[in-house]
Amino acid sequence: MSQTKLLLLFTLLAGIGLGAWARDAIHSEPASSGFDSRAPFGQGSSNNGASSINDSLTLAAIEELREELQRGEQERSELRNQLEALTVRLSALDNQPVAEAAPKIAEKLSTGRETTRRRGAAGLTLESLQAAGITERDAGAIKSRLDELSMQRLYLRDQAQREGWLGKQEYRDQIKRITEAQNNLEQDFGSDNYSRYLYAMGRPNQVNVQSVIENSPAYNAGMQNGDRLLSYDGDSIYDPRTIRRGTQLGSAGEMVPVVVMRNGQQVEIYVPRGPLGIQMTSDSVRPPDPP
Repeated sequence: MSQTKLLLLFTLLAGIGLGAWARDAIHSEPASSGFDSRAPFGQGSSNNGASSINDSLTLAAIEELREELQRGEQERSELRNQLEALTVRLSALDNQPVAEAAPKIAEKLSTGRETTRRRGAAGLTLESLQAAGITERDAGAIKSRLDELSMQRLYLRDQAQREGWLGKQEYRDQIKRITEAQNNLEQDFGSDNYSRYLYAMGRPNQVNVQSVIENSPAYNAGMQNGDRLLSYDGDSIYDPRTIRRGTQLGSAGEMVPVVVMRNGQQVEIYVPRGPLGIQMTSDSVRPPDPP
């Protein structure tokens, strides 16, 4: 009888010990697996996906900021050009009687408000292109081209964000290609239509000589204050950046033609390629209608 009791006691103790061991084994974490048993199922495999999504969203935000900064810089540059132009115009009124100068000042301020209104318009319409003097047929063609390029940008951005190369060199190269296609509007529709398109957009389309530095290449070539710059080495000039880029191309010192409008007449002068030595202002002016 005593042997039976001892056997039962031994069996009970062995069962208790086995149960404790099994419990510890279930709740223990494998040292070498690196898997967190306390995390919900599948969380470990989703970390990489979440990281990829976060990276994509970060690149998208960076690219949006970059584009916004570029737009802001262009608008600031245009505002500076307008301010310079208004400063020159108003300074010419300093010696006039107040009664005579007031209407002219009001006219300049009114022109400035009109430019701001056009610049703040939401999108470009057929009506605004035709109001700038572009024929209905050409306005429709220009509008279709711009709409097509806008959709190309949207599709490109969507594809780049989905595939993870938004903001990378491949994306920048393709955006540059689309931008170049938009800049080729002048080649496809002519310089007059392009100037009218810039006016409809509220962007500069004329560059004027504000002042000429004495003994500079422009001074020695005969350039004068008030000249309107039409072309540099055969390329039409719509904003100061165009002529600045032109002076940096080719060989320094080579003679290139510059066409200016002076007192209603076109005058061609030759200057050495390089810095001209002039101060420029830009305007957004509606081109005159053809006779």
